[in-house]
Formats: sequence, structure tokens, C-alpha cells
Amino acid sequence: MNNKKVLMLLRAPFPPDVRVMKEAAAIIKDGVEVHLLCYRLKNEEMESDYNGIKIHRYINHKTGSRWLYLATMFWETLTYNSQRWKKNIIKILKVEGINILHVHDLPLGPVAIKVKEKIPDIKVIIDFHENYAAGSQEWFKWSSGFIFKVWAIINNYKRLRKIEEQLCQKCDIVITVVEEMKQRLLETWLIPGEKIFVVSNSEPVDFLAKAKIDKSIVETYQNDFTLLYIGGFGPHRGIDTAISGMKYINEPKIKLLIVGAKPGDPTSERLSDQISSEDLGNRVIMLPWQPLEFVQSYILASSVGIVPHNANDHTNNTIPHKLFQYMMMGKPVIVSSCRSLQRVVSKSDSGLIFEAGNPKDFAEKVELLYSDKKLYNRFASNGKVSATIGEFSYDFDMKTLLKIYNSL
Repeated sequence: MNNKKVLMLLRAPFPPDVRVMKEAAAIIKDGVEVHLLCYRLKNEEMESDYNGIKIHRYINHKTGSRWLYLATMFWETLTYNSQRWKKNIIKILKVEGINILHVHDLPLGPVAIKVKEKIPDIKVIIDFHENYAAGSQEWFKWSSGFIFKVWAIINNYKRLRKIEEQLCQKCDIVITVVEEMKQRLLETWLIPGEKIFVVSNSEPVDFLAKAKIDKSIVETYQNDFTLLYIGGFGPHRGIDTAISGMKYINEPKIKLLIVGAKPGDPTSERLSDQISSEDLGNRVIMLPWQPLEFVQSYILASSVGIVPHNANDHTNNTIPHKLFQYMMMGKPVIVSSCRSLQRVVSKSDSGLIFEAGNPKDFAEKVELLYSDKKLYNRFASNGKVSATIGEFSYDFDMKTLLKIYNSL
């Protein structure tokens, strides 16, 4: 029986966080006791259980209000050394007898290292979900206003790179989501190779088995050749490239479905304006953000899954969950030439690659996949095999995660 206990740290409310869910599920199955310290929103319980994860919610005074949550985040970003997080972490470690800290992404890393300095026997895993320093230069390019300007100053590239270096040097284990990020860290900070591992954003097989398909969604979109983008918005996502690409496609049955818009979000507003200004309202459908349980229905309703990311130091060093979800559900993919996307799709022979930022090339790849049924079926089959039992499967990645925990 595994007697390890881990406290995961997430600077966000939970659920949902797909990566946390997947990693926690794997190590719980192996006998590790998993606790999670995260933010609390209004009306959420201070402690609860979620699929075996023992959740401890960070106390945002008494209300747990969204404004207080945002103010707290702002202050903790300013300092990257929250005494309140540190106090809560140490209390949980002592009460629960926990011996491992697993930090999800860069922001809470410095606090975890401070805890380790106080309790040297604690093992610290830094799980980089992305190239955070590079991402900070991309996420808010389309945002304006005083708050975003201040955020950009606080989260400047040089400062975040310095934090990244310190975390890599002082933690016990580094996890990245792609090989490209691993190689970048090895070359940049000269950390030992045996200290860093890749655990990608692959998808468990029960992503299919547990799906509750909404027939109304499937029936709405399945009769067209529907290109699907589902997930988070942002300037780095390249969704604007895909929208512009639709101008060069003459076949009326080809539609672009974009799922994930949020009210007041600068990217959502900009993309909506683009659809109107380019007169694509009959070819491009943009829907609001949807709960996780509807993801499978939209993928099933679509013909092709797209990941049109712009190529930069951020997107070259991460990979989205949606790519593996598309593949697992037997949908061929069209992705941009970001290094990580290009490597996975080329190696799995699961789709086509267009030049990042090039709408005409995107359109050409769409039309090729639409016109060549044999090619379409080959990519669909190869992607499904690769994402369910092959190199890009959840079991393959979770073996690496369990190896990490067994070594601690």
C-alpha cells in the first residue's frame, strides 16, 4: 500500500482544472492520498471531496466573493510570496502528515520553495503547465485598461524568467507537458536531466466511456463539414487566423464552430467583431463557454478538430488537452506549425499542419481534408489509436507520473 500523501497547490478555484483532475486520478488509483489547496469562491465549502481529492479551499475572508478573489490574486501576483498561502500550506502539511508538495504552474512555486526552506524534508514538484514567462507576453495583447497595464509591468518577462530559474534549481522534480519545454529548461538553466520529466495533456480512455452525449448538439452540427475549436480564448490561440481562413473557402458546407466565448472578454469581443466585419456570420458560429460535460458532444458533432495557435515561445512549449480529445474521438486534426503541435501530429499521422498565422494555408488544408476522404479516414484512425493506446495515450504519460512519485 502506498503511504505517500501529497498536497497539490492551485492558484484558482477547483473544479475544474483538467490537468489537476487527470494527474490526481492517476496517483489516487496508485494509492497516493491527494489533498488540494485552492481558492474559494462564494458559497463554496471550505473543505470537500471531489473524486477522491480532499479539497481545502483558501480563505478569502468570509464572503469568497469574486472581487475579493481577484484582489487577492492581484496582491499575490505582486509579491509572489503570500504569507497566507504559506501559513495554510504549513498547517495542512502538519495536520495531514503530508510529505510532498505538487505545485501546478509557476505562480505558487516561490511559496512552495519557502515552505521547503522551513521544512527541508518536504519534496517539491513544480509542474509547469506552460512557458509562463513567454505566456505573460501573449495572453493580454488585446486587453486594455489600467489593470492590464499594471499586470503587464508586474509580470514582466525578465522577472518571471528569474522565478522560473530559481524554481528549477531549488525544487526536487520538474514536470513539463511537452518535450520542447523540457529541452528548453535543460538548455537554459542547465539542470540535471534526471530531475525533469514530461507528462503531457493526454486524455484517459474513460473520456469516451463516461461521455453523456447531447443529441441536440450532435444533430445541430453533424450535417455540415464542421471545423471545431473548443476551449480557452486568447490572442495566442490563432482563432482569428482560422476565421480569416474561412474567406478563402468556397464550399458552403464547410463551417467553423468556435466554442468558449465569455461576456466582457476582450478576445471574445474582438473575434465577434471580426466575424461581423468580414461578413462571415453564415460561415462562422461562435458560442459561449460550455460546461465540461458538453465537450464530447461538440467533438462528436464536428468533422475536424482545429488547434490554430500562433507560433511563439509560449505555444511552442505547451500543448492543449483538446488536441488529444479530438484524436481520441476519431477526428482528424488541423494544427498550426507550432513545434509541439507539429511534432505530435506528424508523428501520429493524425492530421494536417498549416503555417501559423497564414489564413490562406489554413484554408488550403481544410479543403484538402474535405475533398480527400481516404486521407480523412487515415488521419482519423491513426489519431484514435495513438491517443488511446499509443505513444500519446494517457497510460503512457501516467506511467511517467507514477515513476516520479515512486522515486520520492
